[in-house]
Amino acid sequence: MLVVSTGGCTAFAGLSNSLDYNECCDEFVLGYRNSAWSARAWHERKHCFQNEDYIYNFRDGFRQGYEDVANGGNGCTPAFPPRSYWSWKYQSPEGQQRVSAWFAGYPHGARAAEEHGLGNYGQIQMSGQMAEACVQCGLGESPIPAAAAPTAVAEPAPAPLTGYEGLLGDGETIVGDVQVQSETPSKVSTAKPETSSPRIGSGIGGRTNRPKPF
Repeated sequence: MLVVSTGGCTAFAGLSNSLDYNECCDEFVLGYRNSAWSARAWHERKHCFQNEDYIYNFRDGFRQGYEDVANGGNGCTPAFPPRSYWSWKYQSPEGQQRVSAWFAGYPHGARAAEEHGLGNYGQIQMSGQMAEACVQCGLGESPIPAAAAPTAVAEPAPAPLTGYEGLLGDGETIVGDVQVQSETPSKVSTAKPETSSPRIGSGIGGRTNRPKPF
């Protein structure tokens, strides 16, 4: 009885897991959701494209670009239009313009989906510890940018060696292979020249001649 009970629990657990994650169900639900979201986005922005000549083909391209990004695409315009545009109806000048309108609408829809952040919905999150372990192993990028390293200050280049280092005195330099003694300015005397003070009754600055006694 215990074995039957355990087997029944296991069966119900497997059925529950299948209902929680089923590719067929997920594809149907996600396809319907993305189609509804693309229709809403076009309804919100169609007034910006009223000047398009082939508005319906432009709309189809817009919605296709929106849905591709919502499904995890990179938003790049495909090389070829959908197979519905391969028929004989589009093998004419007007048909070619309709195809061009589809290509013109695609990047606008992809940009709208990116602005709504739909490209991140399909990513499965992981714990922070696992993300750090992946970064350390080189399997991912760090979510936090590394601090910028301080810029090194360039040091001035050293003077070229002449071979006479330690042999020169103060004020000596080398010109070619000849040692030259630099001239030092001689000391200038700051003493003021002595001048005789002028006396009264004599020439200015000259010697005084006094009369001799009789």
